[in-house]
Amino acid sequence: TMRTNALIETSKKHDQPLTLEMEAGIDTGYTAPEVVKKLVTEVEKKHPGYLYLFAPGLGNRHGYSLEGYPDFRPENIERNAALLKNLTGRNIGIALHGSSGLSETQLRDAVKYGLTKVNWSTNNIILRSSAAREYYSVYGEKMDPKYPGFKKMATDNGVGQYVSAKFVPAVRNLITVLNSAGKAGKFVKTLL
Repeated sequence: TMRTNALIETSKKHDQPLTLEMEAGIDTGYTAPEVVKKLVTEVEKKHPGYLYLFAPGLGNRHGYSLEGYPDFRPENIERNAALLKNLTGRNIGIALHGSSGLSETQLRDAVKYGLTKVNWSTNNIILRSSAAREYYSVYGEKMDPKYPGFKKMATDNGVGQYVSAKFVPAVRNLITVLNSAGKAGKFVKTLL
């Protein structure tokens, strides 16, 4: 796309590194191999070596699915990774755009098949907003400026800490499910 070209040209002009994450543009279903080939070949032809992450349709979607993702097949991650390596001659990570609603088993299996990155925005929003709603339900009467501890209750010392107490354990659990515990240091070194 024009934005991709502009980003790459700017990085070249200023001698700055750049990596791209490309989405297949499919929000439900699967990205067909011929579509993957067309998209990736086009980018690689114009800008070889910049694509590092690819997010094909894998039977999931952005947002939340109350019924889950019965068509999600983690083995398609491995197939896409092999196709990308065949097309580019290098490993390209598979990103999962839309993991909210996938079970822990599905996520663990996805990692086993080579998943590199997970987007978790909707679950994140649901978890934080539910915790905030719960906080205001429990402490609502103290959200009155006339209450002596109002300021503490209404700021990060109150609602922020309450939400964090619910959110942080869920994030830690997801890190464990994704087999990423203890790997931050190694990741940071790749950035330096």
